[in-house]
Amino acid sequence: MIPYDNMQNIRLEKLFFIFLSTLPFFFSCSGKPFRPCTEGGQPPHENLISPFRGTKRCFQTQDASGNTLNDGKYYEMSLDDTLATEGEYTMGKKTGRWIEYNEKGKKISDKYFHDGKEIPRP
Repeated sequence: MIPYDNMQNIRLEKLFFIFLSTLPFFFSCSGKPFRPCTEGGQPPHENLISPFRGTKRCFQTQDASGNTLNDGKYYEMSLDDTLATEGEYTMGKKTGRWIEYNEKGKKISDKYFHDGKEIPRP
């Protein structure tokens, strides 16, 4: 039989491990929550024939008016959990490099944005 003090230590160790292992899912180095996205600014795709089916993950913040905006890294994962899109938002507008992949993981689009507008590749 395990002494009572040891049982408490084992429980605390398990809780601490669970806590540490879940931190990356909730916070990045920016400290903003990482969660499924809602509409939060400029759409990630301009001319989709059919709506995206999969998981969207991004960081969000609120502007001065209380509107929720995408702000930070943005990812779309297809139904089979392969990366479909990666990019970044700044206060609801696309910024930096945006890459799209087909269902086999091959890069099909590689664009750059500044303040929501596409710019020439640097």
